[in-house]
Amino acid sequence: MLQLFSVALLILLPAFLMGMVMPLVLAWAGTKSQDWAVQLVGRSYAMNTVGAIVGAFGAGFVLVPKFTTRFTIIFAAILCILVAWLAYQPRADARDRDLQRAVAAGVALALIVLMFVFAPRMNLADLSVGAYDSLIRVIAKTRGGVDDEPGRQHGPEIHQC
Repeated sequence: MLQLFSVALLILLPAFLMGMVMPLVLAWAGTKSQDWAVQLVGRSYAMNTVGAIVGAFGAGFVLVPKFTTRFTIIFAAILCILVAWLAYQPRADARDRDLQRAVAAGVALALIVLMFVFAPRMNLADLSVGAYDSLIRVIAKTRGGVDDEPGRQHGPEIHQC
């Protein structure tokens, strides 16, 4: 049960929050004039699609192979923070809009620094255990390439929830 809660917290919550971005952009675009709203919605979807394609290929084929998985995750988080800071607009009736923008910049910078300090190191041995290890062993056994040590369990038998 604890693993299910951990997965929900680590996967579902960020996915839910990222999934809220486009509806919020569209709701914001709906407050503009109709001609301008149509252009904003079209551009938003186009930029979202291009960003998803570039992000997937860039992370999978450039960042992870050239750097590390940890760096790629931190880099993506930093980009999200920077985009949020750039998109932040204080209310029009705010007393000091420049001060609010400066505070937002300081908070964004502090979050970026904290990420580098508190982001955990990734244990590559832990990442290679589980379904991938089991799949490789099954494929190797079917091709006759693996002779398991007697008495040693591998795969799903040792990775039970």
